Amino acid sequence: MTIRRGSTEAQFRVTHPPGGACASGDYLAYPEYSKSGDISLCLHPLK
Repeated sequence: MTIRRGSTEAQFRVTHPPGGACASGDYLAYPEYSKSGDISLCLHPLK
């Protein structure tokens, strides 16, 4: 399911990890979830 950016329904903000490491408390999303399929992204909890 896709939720629009800024929606009150959003539970996470997707970020690109600098240096390949997510911030403390963030979740690492597998590369297959990125648009290109080869970049790891971080999911930052909003709630």
